[in-house]
Amino acid sequence: MGAPHCSTIEGNVLRQTPDGSGGTRITDSKGQVTRIRPDGSGGSIRTDSKGHVTRMRPDGSGGTLITDSQGHVSRLRPDGSGGSLITDAKGQVTRMRPDGAGGKRITGPNGQVTRCTPDGSGGSRCQ
Repeated sequence: MGAPHCSTIEGNVLRQTPDGSGGTRITDSKGQVTRIRPDGSGGSIRTDSKGHVTRMRPDGSGGTLITDSQGHVSRLRPDGSGGSLITDAKGQVTRMRPDGAGGKRITGPNGQVTRCTPDGSGGSRCQ
C-alpha cells in the first residue's frame, strides 16, 4: 500500500489512502471522510461525509464534466499552456496553472489567488 498522501487546505490536514476497492479515501483532521471511486465508464464518483455525490466524466473533447449533487454542471478543460480552466454553472472561470516550481497557482473568478506547493510527502500545501 504505499505511504498516504497528505495535504493542507485552509489549515485542514488531509490524509489520502487507497480504500481497498480501487478507490481513494480522504480523511481530514476533523475526521470527515470523502471517498472517490471509479464509475465503471471512465469517470469517477465522489461521496463526501454528508452523502453529497459529485460525478466526474469525460466530456468527449479532452475535458471533464463535473456534476454536483444539486445537478449543477461545471467543465474542466486544458487551457493550452499546461494549465486548466474550470467553468462553473454560472459561467465563472477559475484558472489553474503550474507555478514553475512544482506547484500550482489557482486564480478564482474574482481574481483571488491560491498557491499550492508540494509538501514533500506526495501531497500539497495550499494557501
